[in-house]
Amino acid sequence: QVIYLDSAHAEGESLLEMSLAWEALAPGGILFGDDWKFPEVQRDVLRFAEKCADESDDSLGQRARLWRSLARMRRGVFMSYRGNQWF
Repeated sequence: QVIYLDSAHAEGESLLEMSLAWEALAPGGILFGDDWKFPEVQRDVLRFAEKCADESDDSLGQRARLWRSLARMRRGVFMSYRGNQWF
């Protein structure tokens, strides 16, 4: 299962939408979205990742460094330089 969020850009709104989507996401599913360029979205994504760290899969982990278009923002959160998307 994949859930893509094109959420609001107001701080707190993205966090709320991610929390609701996380509850609906099947085990092994992927939650991702766009608009990483907005500081409010970045803060909410990082807060969400911290809140769900024990439940998230970080198996991509350090291998993300091998791809020049992908950055590991913190455990369980990656950002695409090309697409401005987070997952």
